[in-house]
Amino acid sequence: MDLVKRSLNRRVFDDGTDRWEIIDARPHETIAPFVKRYSWWNEETQSFTTRRELAGTTGVFIINLGSDLEIVDARGELHRLRAGDGFVGGIAQGTSLSRSTGEMMGFHVHAPLENLSRLAGVALAELSDGVVALDDLGAGHRSIGERLLDAGSSEAGWSVLDEFVGDRLRSTAPRDPMTCFILSRLAKGQRVQSLVAEIGWSRRRLARHVQAEVGLEPRAFAGLARFERFANIMQAMPTLSLAEAALDAGYADQAHLTREVGRYAEMTPRELRNRLLPDAGGVRE
Repeated sequence: MDLVKRSLNRRVFDDGTDRWEIIDARPHETIAPFVKRYSWWNEETQSFTTRRELAGTTGVFIINLGSDLEIVDARGELHRLRAGDGFVGGIAQGTSLSRSTGEMMGFHVHAPLENLSRLAGVALAELSDGVVALDDLGAGHRSIGERLLDAGSSEAGWSVLDEFVGDRLRSTAPRDPMTCFILSRLAKGQRVQSLVAEIGWSRRRLARHVQAEVGLEPRAFAGLARFERFANIMQAMPTLSLAEAALDAGYADQAHLTREVGRYAEMTPRELRNRLLPDAGGVRE
């Protein structure tokens, strides 16, 4: 694939104290049905070292290529990643923390939960609220960090990721399509009653199925997805009023919004907005 055509977006911030650059790219066309995009980032910050990684349903696949990166996951467990180390994380019902120790750089594979599970070779429920180090997943996973370090550039790294993802997809079976359908519907805000009517299941059967697959009941997954939509809207449009963002995310009223933001982010909606970093820089601790 033409490297120029791969680029989706480039975001740069530099105020003389903090700086970061993020480049998003398309995966190869054979990978695109399974991976939304790749991201490469490079940053160095002086006014802060720690970000809040908000609760959510999307999961992460990160390979660190810079200074040591410290992660405190939603369970409170500390993970230290050196250059070439990486991890996969699933659904998180609480805030995680990421701490930089110098100039940071790395790659992020953005993929639906079911495909992150395939890439890791770990069940979705086992990824909930924690992270799994690539070193613990075998030689094939350990080598991806070394190959990306050797690649030397973001452009060369896209091809390395294509090869790795393609190999993993060929060596693993697709996840249950009904589970993928259910999670997709819940993530988009479909109500449980509407969903059970659509698929012809009882509420009890749906609850058992989702609990077994991801470790959450459907309503809990839907609530987490709603908070995630609100957080994404605020980061994409930080000047939007809280009321408009809440409505777009699917909250019934201000009290509903305040309750769930407090539950998942341990702060008020206004505090969350005030902690947003510019140019999609995340959330300051």
